[in-house]
Amino acid sequence: MTFKKETLAQYVKVGDVMYKPEYLNSHQEPQATGCIHWTGGKHRQGYGMVGGIRVKGMHPIMQTVHRLVLKIKLGRGLKKGENAIHTCSNPICCNPDHIIVGDLSKRNEIMHANGRWQPGPKVAGVVVKQNHKYKYSEEEIIFGRTATSAEIAKRYKQSKTWACQHRWAMRNGFAWLPEGYIGKGRKKK
Repeated sequence: MTFKKETLAQYVKVGDVMYKPEYLNSHQEPQATGCIHWTGGKHRQGYGMVGGIRVKGMHPIMQTVHRLVLKIKLGRGLKKGENAIHTCSNPICCNPDHIIVGDLSKRNEIMHANGRWQPGPKVAGVVVKQNHKYKYSEEEIIFGRTATSAEIAKRYKQSKTWACQHRWAMRNGFAWLPEGYIGKGRKKK
């Protein structure tokens, strides 16, 4: 894709990307907590997203707002292994004072200090963090794994076909197992 010179004049380069400062500034809303909320588009995990141009290849990209804000704060791109870390535990915050650069260890340390870190399953002896923002509570997941399709259909007032699909999703769709359950929803002996 090629961009006209008039279009490129609206962009500012920081590191390996270009962005529109007017757009970035027009979608920020200061809060009493000190956070600055992003009011533009959001990723499904809640992070603010903004369009830009990758300098190498000059093609359009989407990037997270907190990473862009950190690049602007630093005046450079992020190196391999550097992460943009929210110190406020607020994914839509784009306050440069609330975003720091660090590695995975620093990110996990801050998540643990803020009460957001939850150990996940072990892979090769290392605990892997899981995102537990599921639609269903742990109790509902356990019920979906252990109940019959008829019981599920009755509880949620849905068809038996939906209940069968829900039961399959509860048994197979989640990467973590609640305490006391193994395999396909069976209790530990």
